[in-house]
Amino acid sequence: MPDHATESASREIDGRTQTVEQLLSGVKYGIDTYQRDYCWQRKQIEELIEDLSQCFLDESSGWKPGHPTSAVETYGHYFLGSIVLTKRGSRSFIIDGQQRLTSLTLLVMFLDRWQREIAGAKIVDGLTNLVFSAPYGEPDFNLSVDERRAVMQALLDGTVIETTDQPASAVTIKDRHEDITRLLPEAIDETAVPHFIYWLKKHVHLVRIEAFHQDDAYTIFETMNDRGLSLSDSDKLKGYLLSKIGDPTRQRECAKLWQEQMAKLAETDRNAPAEFFKAWLRAKYAQDIRERKKGSTNKDFEQIGNQFHRWVRDHDDLIGLTSPEAFESFIRRDLVIFARHFLRIRAATETLTKGMDSIYYNAYFDFTLQIPAMLSPITVDDTTEQVEQKIRLVSGYLELLIARRQWNYKQVGYSAMVFNIFTSLIKPLRSLDVATLTQRLGTLVGEVRHQFSDAPAFRLHGQNKPAIRYFLARITRHLEEGAGIASHFTDYINRGDGKPFEIEHLWAEKPERFAAEFPSANDFLEYRNHIGGLVLIPRGYNQSYNDATYETKRPHYRGQNLLAASLDPDTYERNPNLRSFLSRSGLPVQAHPQFIRADMDQRQALYIAICEQIWNHQRLLPS
Repeated sequence: MPDHATESASREIDGRTQTVEQLLSGVKYGIDTYQRDYCWQRKQIEELIEDLSQCFLDESSGWKPGHPTSAVETYGHYFLGSIVLTKRGSRSFIIDGQQRLTSLTLLVMFLDRWQREIAGAKIVDGLTNLVFSAPYGEPDFNLSVDERRAVMQALLDGTVIETTDQPASAVTIKDRHEDITRLLPEAIDETAVPHFIYWLKKHVHLVRIEAFHQDDAYTIFETMNDRGLSLSDSDKLKGYLLSKIGDPTRQRECAKLWQEQMAKLAETDRNAPAEFFKAWLRAKYAQDIRERKKGSTNKDFEQIGNQFHRWVRDHDDLIGLTSPEAFESFIRRDLVIFARHFLRIRAATETLTKGMDSIYYNAYFDFTLQIPAMLSPITVDDTTEQVEQKIRLVSGYLELLIARRQWNYKQVGYSAMVFNIFTSLIKPLRSLDVATLTQRLGTLVGEVRHQFSDAPAFRLHGQNKPAIRYFLARITRHLEEGAGIASHFTDYINRGDGKPFEIEHLWAEKPERFAAEFPSANDFLEYRNHIGGLVLIPRGYNQSYNDATYETKRPHYRGQNLLAASLDPDTYERNPNLRSFLSRSGLPVQAHPQFIRADMDQRQALYIAICEQIWNHQRLLPS
């Protein structure tokens, strides 16, 4: 006869709110093999960091410069959602929520490394215990998955991550960690890092739901995710717009057209419909944006981002939705036209497309603001040629702006740029003709404060490796295309599978070889990182000649890309196209049989000259 009391106890469900510290400290979570892989993309990481940083920096209840870390106790709290677990033996297995927990783990790993790189920073102890612990004497990751262990260990140790033979989830983990490395320093000032760590540990909460029987865990999961088949914001917007058309036949026709457009958008990404509406509505209709000062409240720009269907309903007069015919035209004409433009621009962010190159370059820096900026001047009456001109003009200006800011160590992330991009670009350029747009952007270029010459000692440091790689790839491409050589920009910036290119120092990390010019080893190491002393080389080559002298490596550069090959005198022999290009361009490209400090200075000046030629106002914004 069954023991009903025991069976009842085994079906117990426990739900409680826990902080990140409570949830991750010294515990072990497993993930069953049938669970989907870790699959968050850059967009989800960007949204997570934006949400966390906004709450942390809230004007009324967040961080302020000069706060002691004890002030964190008074900061506001943030709810990150729920996780569903099932208990088996001593370990809890994740039924729902592994995407959040994995992302939190990557965030904690980066924070621990970042705080130790900041000179004079107050170190917050105990972060490692949220990632890796040995509660029963056997050290392992708190979120323990066999196929991820190698990449997680490399991230924890700060070593080179080789993903050639790793599963897809390991590559995704590496990529999302790189996203965090780029995005978080743009959102949080380094002086606030200890405060942010304490706040993340103690003021960010999740609901932990644990069932002690697996069947109950799945019932909870299905109830939370499936019951009621919740509508998306685009579904809600569709319902509102169709309800205003009135005529049933026209409603059905518009509903069919709507579904066709949403299907085209969703083919590229299930989040694309929502991204489209946010970009379109912000580009064409948003009137204001929240100011970055104490007490500011969300305005059109933020409200569209949060609930665009509700914003349309509350602002239909502003949009021009004043009659059944206007609602119908909004779907039949405006929606169809702008969805087509959105998809074309979005495709150009993923594939280097002739005539739309700038879009791809801007996307390398995850500059999502470029899409509403490019949609802003477009009108429903524009010809294909006019649309292409407008897209090229706006994307070219943004390319110039981003390059100059990156060279001058200025942030280009969403949080740092959104206010200025909206107030100086998106709203002012709305529906301009090509001639007026060209003139307005030319004026904006003249107002860009940052020049390449403003940072003559631009160099590699801990947080700008992606930017250095980008500049080296662009400089290489400019030389190769000018000399009539096929260039492989996408290979140069590829950080994924195969044999990616690595940043190669022309000087090995051997200060003693340059003691005559650099009595201080620290001075040498800083000078060694100047961009003029760097090239891009395939990974295998880079490793095989790592500690060799420049004179040993130089002949081998001749068989590499043109930027590297230009160091060797033999490159210029029997290469009339290269010599002709150098004569036309006036670029001071020359061979360097040796590479001492004076050569480094010449090469640095060359790179600056090439950048000024690439990001030239007249080239990017032709009249």
